[in-house]
Amino acid sequence: ADAMPQGLQAFVAAHPGDVAKEPDELLGITFTLLSAYGHTDAARRVGEKRVALCPGSATAAYLLRALAGDREMDRSPDAYLAEYFDGFAAGFDEHLVGTLGYDVPGKLQAALGRVMAGGWQGDVLDAGCGTGVCGPLVRPFARTLTGVDLSAKMLEQARQRSVYDRLVCQELTAYLANSPQSADVVVAADVMIYFGNLEALAGALAPPLRPGGWAVFSTERVIAGGAEQSAGTGFQLLSSGRFAHDPEYVRAAFAGE
Repeated sequence: ADAMPQGLQAFVAAHPGDVAKEPDELLGITFTLLSAYGHTDAARRVGEKRVALCPGSATAAYLLRALAGDREMDRSPDAYLAEYFDGFAAGFDEHLVGTLGYDVPGKLQAALGRVMAGGWQGDVLDAGCGTGVCGPLVRPFARTLTGVDLSAKMLEQARQRSVYDRLVCQELTAYLANSPQSADVVVAADVMIYFGNLEALAGALAPPLRPGGWAVFSTERVIAGGAEQSAGTGFQLLSSGRFAHDPEYVRAAFAGE
C-alpha cells in the first residue's frame, strides 16, 4: 500500500466496489490513473499486461503510445474516445466533479456571460458534451441547446438532465461539417485536449458559426519542460493521452495564421 500512488489510494478508498471488477477492467482503471498521475513506468507495465489480456482494447493501445511519447499522433483516435468514455460514463460526474473538483464548465459559463450580456440568447452547441455537465450552466444563454458527443453512454447520462433540445451521437468534426450556419455559440469544455493539431478543428468550427458567433473553449497548457517536445507543432501529447498546447499556438490556430 505504501508504494501505491496517492491518487490511486484515494480512488480505491472512494470507490471500493471498483476493486471487485473483472481483471481487465481493474487493469484499465489502474492504467488510466497511473498514467494520469505521471507514474509512467508502472503505467507502462500495467498497460502491457492489459494489452496481453485484452488485445482489442483501443484505450490500452492508445495510452501505451502516449506513454511512449509518440509524436506521430496529432489527435486521439475515435475508437479510444468511444471506448474510454463509454466505460467511464456511469461514474463520470461523481469522479470528475465530486472527487477532482472539476471547474472548467463554471469558467466557460463566466466567459459566456461576458460575451452574451444583456440577457441575449442564441442557438448553442455543446461540442463534446459528455454527460452534460455544461448543460445546466449554459442553458440560460440558449434559445436552443444541442449536445454532440462520440460516446453513446455519456449521452445517456446527458439525456437524464433534461436540459438539451437535441443530443447527437457523432464524431465532432463530421457533425460540424454538416451543420452550416447552425449556431451562435459553440461551447467546448475539455475537447481541445483530444486534438493536438488545432488548425483543422478551428477550420471546422467556422462554418457552423453564424456571423458574429463565438467559440468558447478550454485548453491544457504545455507543462513545464515540455516546450521542447511541442516545438514546431505547438502541442504535446501527455502520458495521460491528452494534448497540451502552447497558448501562442492556440491563438494562431484560431486567428487563421
